Amino acid sequence: MDLFGPRQALRDAFSALGEKERRDLGRLVAEDGDWRIRARNIAAGSLGAGRVGKALAAQQISMARVEDLWPLTLSKEEAAERQSRIRNARRRDERRAQRDAEREQSSDRVSRADLEKAQDGRVGAQIRIVVGGSGRDRRRRADEAAKDESKRGSDLLDRLGY
Repeated sequence: MDLFGPRQALRDAFSALGEKERRDLGRLVAEDGDWRIRARNIAAGSLGAGRVGKALAAQQISMARVEDLWPLTLSKEEAAERQSRIRNARRRDERRAQRDAEREQSSDRVSRADLEKAQDGRVGAQIRIVVGGSGRDRRRRADEAAKDESKRGSDLLDRLGY
């Protein structure tokens, strides 16, 4: 694997197996089954029969990543489709991690410019009082309150003798 690369080593190892073993492993890889157990069983059986080369080949296959086996066992289209799914999932995970990192760096409600202003002491507060009801109701209440104040004020002055 170190000399020729993992793909070439797997291709050679796969060719060292018999037709039935290749078919079994290919079926398990295509079905997303547990192909590692089958490859280990092939290795154990071959070693017991004295076929060391076949046992080593099966052991290499059992240790391989499934992504490396797809081109050997599946059609070109299906292997490419599965590899593109893996690539897209990795990109999606990277984008999600990047967004999470950006969210941690920036606070939820304060922009960097506002934060700099706050550190300089140049922040002006804005206070807004919201009163329920429509505009007419507020005006009518304000008018009534003004009338009541004028009456109360005159009553008070009258009582005080002014």
